[in-house]
Amino acid sequence: MRQTIRTAIIGCGDIAGRNDEQKKTNGIFTHAGAYRAFPEIEIAAAFDVNRARLDEFCDYWKVAKGVSSLEELLRDRYDIISVCTGDDSHHEVMEKILEAGSAGYIWAEKPLANTAARAKKVISMAREKNVGLWLSSQRRWEPCHLQIRQKLSEGMIGNIIHVNGYYVKGITHIGCTLINTMRFLCGDIDWAMAFPPFDAGSYGADPSMRGIMGFKSGATASITGCDADEYVYSIFELDIMGTNGRIRIEENGDVIYVYEAREYDNYQGFKELKLIQKIETEMKWSMKYGLGMLMKDMSEGKRSAFFAEEGLADMLIVEALKHSAASGGTRVGA
Repeated sequence: MRQTIRTAIIGCGDIAGRNDEQKKTNGIFTHAGAYRAFPEIEIAAAFDVNRARLDEFCDYWKVAKGVSSLEELLRDRYDIISVCTGDDSHHEVMEKILEAGSAGYIWAEKPLANTAARAKKVISMAREKNVGLWLSSQRRWEPCHLQIRQKLSEGMIGNIIHVNGYYVKGITHIGCTLINTMRFLCGDIDWAMAFPPFDAGSYGADPSMRGIMGFKSGATASITGCDADEYVYSIFELDIMGTNGRIRIEENGDVIYVYEAREYDNYQGFKELKLIQKIETEMKWSMKYGLGMLMKDMSEGKRSAFFAEEGLADMLIVEALKHSAASGGTRVGA
């Protein structure tokens, strides 16, 4: 008989469940949706400060118990607890989970914490308590992005020269995911330099910063926040230029275009980039893929913090950009 995996969800907003409650297409876009994709998983409890939303969430997802305080939820023990609260509260909620000994695994939304120091503390506590610490890293879980990473490492487009990245809604909130994806596909980043405007963006006190970064390989990357004073549309795109080709990741990761340098028909001795492949990714199912990986770790008795550690590396780069901005745009080691 299959053993039931007990889970709880802290914070009942969009990424917890609402994105699936209101979706207009196939796919899984939330923690609750991912849990429901596995029949052996029970959503045993949920907590939110908004009682009306908590009741709505529990009714929709058939959650056994909705609680009005975090302390009440943490009195029980769960196999996995999802942390889907606001960015600034992630570290505090995870510390309380770890102090209470309430979970074998924590699945947190990005960022891991709003500072690198707080991220380090959470990782250290998780190791000390032997708790698996997972951070949502959807593009690292998606099969086509994994394949492109492998092909880039094999020289699919030659040596990487430069990467352009576009995002909205805050350097800490979504910019950290863009940095994570750049690092995943193209390698480690050595330095960062912000350029003005330093405080533009639509996500409150979290600016959608712009800047340039340097990879250890010698390649460079530009990161551009595309929301100025208000949020109008979503964009999350990468354009990777190589010595023998190009890869464009568009439509928020749903489509990947691959170009190769080939002979230019109009002029002898010249080459141009020609589209050779269009890949429809499985980003719509990445939450399910990630949970499947977590459950594999669980079945093997592993308590990994790998994705959390990668999230810490992202925050170090975010902080380098912020330090650069504070000093007027100087180059800062990451």
